[in-house]
Amino acid sequence: RRKVSVLLIAVVHRDQRLRIGEMLRGTRHHCVFAHDVEDALLRFEESNPQLVLTEHSGLLDSTEIINKVRTVPVVIMSVEQGSAREAEARMKAMGAAGHLRLPFSKIALAECLEHHLGSGRNAPSSSGASRVGSTHVMLPTPPRFRKATGASAPIHLAQAK
Repeated sequence: RRKVSVLLIAVVHRDQRLRIGEMLRGTRHHCVFAHDVEDALLRFEESNPQLVLTEHSGLLDSTEIINKVRTVPVVIMSVEQGSAREAEARMKAMGAAGHLRLPFSKIALAECLEHHLGSGRNAPSSSGASRVGSTHVMLPTPPRFRKATGASAPIHLAQAK
């Protein structure tokens, strides 16, 4: 029987919280959601998560979360310019354990979580080298969001309302 991991997911927009929750439905992860930094820090204390997944945008500054959460890995989701390695390096320079480039697929999310939570032979190396880099996969805009906004391009966290 696989151990259940508690994930704290700090994302401003409700639609994105729901989308990530759907991606993780049926997995070994229990999701605790937060909508801002203050809520994330409160829920962190209440839920004792094994990993924090947070966006970094003009609406949610992940640096405060990184600075206050030192006991578990913090992975930042963001739309970054440049290569995946450059983005990963920028996030690690901020103090994050890793980076997940937006938008991302269910597979990219699963690989990121497996890497940072560790699972036997696929656990991160002691050198801290990243086995799973940032992944950029274009996903279709969810139908409900497309209908409400008229959007047809892939959805990014910064676009959702």
